[in-house]
Amino acid sequence: MPADGTDEEVEAHVALIGELDSQGQLVDCSPLAPPEQAVTVRVRDGATLATDNPCGEDGVLAGYHLIERPTTDEAVKVAARIPDAATSKVLVHPLLDLAPVTTGPRTETQG
Repeated sequence: MPADGTDEEVEAHVALIGELDSQGQLVDCSPLAPPEQAVTVRVRDGATLATDNPCGEDGVLAGYHLIERPTTDEAVKVAARIPDAATSKVLVHPLLDLAPVTTGPRTETQG
């Protein structure tokens, strides 16, 4: 939440976070540092390239709410309740389900 947010905006954020948490929908949330502190990292031809302020002037990613909802439509309904949606924009971005991807050492033996 930006430091210049009003008390009402902060209270609305806190209330929504508390509600989502009490309903078991909230996985995690956090404000993010200002975009001036963000860095985009790319590796090209073995060289590491770091770019300051990856959001540019077009946008700022101020924080995130990681929630569990069964559909994107339901996530959009929650996003519409985030105070920033009234004055800026809120991105709804589903996570990929990596359950089919095996991780760690193989436990099966091949015969």
